[in-house]
Amino acid sequence: GLSVGDKGGALMAIFFCEYCGKETKFLPIHTIQQIAGVSRSTVYYWMDRAWIHWQELPSGRRVICRESLNRRTSQHKTILSVR
Repeated sequence: GLSVGDKGGALMAIFFCEYCGKETKFLPIHTIQQIAGVSRSTVYYWMDRAWIHWQELPSGRRVICRESLNRRTSQHKTILSVR
């Protein structure tokens, strides 16, 4: 179901993520950009490579699995700190 988050009225949905095998929070791309601090094209790049999980809503809007973003950003930080 859809619910409105408390932060700036960001739309958030709870869906079953097939990749995670559980219900997770799905957030719109612009929210993911703010959380991860990356550009829209970077988010699409990650989506293309299935580094983050996403679903398309009936409206055609795509939403991103928060759990997969957590894993992606922690890997991202690890890679950055190794250099």
